[in-house]
Amino acid sequence: MSDKLTDLPAATTATDDDLVYMVDVSDATDDPAGSSKVITKNDFLGGGAGTTMTVKKKLQTITNTTAGEFDFDNIPAGYDRLIIEGQVRGDASVGSEDLHIYFNEELTDANYHSQQNIGSNGANSSTEANVPKIAVVTAASAPANAYATVRVVMENFAGAYIKSAISNFTAYPGVDQQKVGEIVATAESMTAAITRIRIRTDNHSTDQLLGVLHLYAEKEVVVGSYSQDAAGTTVQAKVPLAVIDNTAAAGEFDFDNIPAGYDRLIIEGELRGDVSADVENVNAYFNADVTDANYHRQNIVGSNGVANVVEGATPQVSICPGDTSPANAYGLFHMVVEDYAGINLKHALGDVMLLRSAGNMFAGSVGMMSSITAAITRLRIRTDNHATDQLFGKLRLYGEKQIVIAPGKHEIETITNATAGEFDFNNIPSGYKRLIIQGELRSDAAVDNDNAYIYFNEELTDANYHSQGILATNGGSSFPESSTPRLADISAASSLSDAFAQVAATIENYAGSNRKIALAEYGSPRTTDNLRVGQFFVSSGITAAITRLRIRTDNHATDQLFGTLTLYGEM
Repeated sequence: MSDKLTDLPAATTATDDDLVYMVDVSDATDDPAGSSKVITKNDFLGGGAGTTMTVKKKLQTITNTTAGEFDFDNIPAGYDRLIIEGQVRGDASVGSEDLHIYFNEELTDANYHSQQNIGSNGANSSTEANVPKIAVVTAASAPANAYATVRVVMENFAGAYIKSAISNFTAYPGVDQQKVGEIVATAESMTAAITRIRIRTDNHSTDQLLGVLHLYAEKEVVVGSYSQDAAGTTVQAKVPLAVIDNTAAAGEFDFDNIPAGYDRLIIEGELRGDVSADVENVNAYFNADVTDANYHRQNIVGSNGVANVVEGATPQVSICPGDTSPANAYGLFHMVVEDYAGINLKHALGDVMLLRSAGNMFAGSVGMMSSITAAITRLRIRTDNHATDQLFGKLRLYGEKQIVIAPGKHEIETITNATAGEFDFNNIPSGYKRLIIQGELRSDAAVDNDNAYIYFNEELTDANYHSQGILATNGGSSFPESSTPRLADISAASSLSDAFAQVAATIENYAGSNRKIALAEYGSPRTTDNLRVGQFFVSSGITAAITRLRIRTDNHATDQLFGTLTLYGEM
């Protein structure tokens, strides 16, 4: 029998305990270049054979170089959620115009309902109406090459529940003017599976849309078998490009030599400033332009129970705790730069989430625009008083694009409550960068709205947590803050029949030694013509690694929860 691998008979399948030849380069016993060894298929895949993962797959891309609508048709079932991301600009002779979303063949505005929470020109707008409004986008009177960044999520789009969508967006309608916000839209009578989505202006077909939108779908797959999926083998993945660790010494975060070839850039992590104050503004600079006046930003933030809506000529993208904030308090940092290598004006959408001081938190969004049209090859994250004030923490730069079978989110556990109860995720493993909870919730309380709380490990005392919310409902806004682990507002027994709230929560660095915090976004149908949309930021005094998460109502065990939640670990 030949000893040459190339002379051996070929196999087309392998079981988990079959052996794979490998060279261990860390073992110089056989040769300085490495030693021959065998490894089982299961161990070769990192123990992943048979493991379920959640992958993001691009279903369609529509590019409108000539203005029109975005019509995503023949959407297949078999996925957990749909996501639309990209950049859009209207052709109406105004600075900005409303973007509408339509499901299937339902094109009557009055059969939809939407609730918005938007910051613009230093003021906030929280309005509600019988229209399918999902975003505000830049239009023809805005500066040339200025496009809006839009992200829309539709949970359980093929299920039997009332269909809804939640969005985040930022637009640049004019010089020294920025819009940033979130909107939830619901088709109040539609329970059929979504097979078609149309994105139009509110004055279609007189006004049309330019730009690029991508339709993605997320679903669970089994590692090693996804290549048999009829939809193909490519998935959308976040590819790590760089990590900068300033945990030992404060400084800036300078991501240089950023390659082209990705759909968008994403920066995620945790930050804390060394300034002698309880908050620090965080700026982002593109390429070589470090002049603040060449940028413009709009934020909408809830703090200490009130709104903070500010606009100005700075490159601010977030806020983090300062040196006088509680020890080990870090702010979650998340920033997206869409179409960073294209020719449009470059801008960013950032989140704000931090514990400022005892009993005082920040939660919200920031939209930032620059005058740069060149491809971004360098990103610098600094304080607004660099180099006097610097930043601690760790940031990771990702590029998102299609690759072949490279799942990024691993499903740890899914809990479905057909009978009302709590959601108890126990024995959570370490080894991931963050935890993500996604799904749908409904309470059995005899009201049209209930509160969902989150508890870490064995800490079940509400007063040992603190939360800050920013929410809009029934045409108004509020900024609730309390000593509770309030994570989201959800539909309840008196809400519309079959109405479930969409909830997504992130826990960054859950196995580290910093204070444990969570950020949630939600959209909740309440009653006819009454929706609720918002964010909550929850902080605890816990520094131990999280190994257990419990989601309950604020009146457990009297009131319980229906629905499905999935806990993911993201690498």
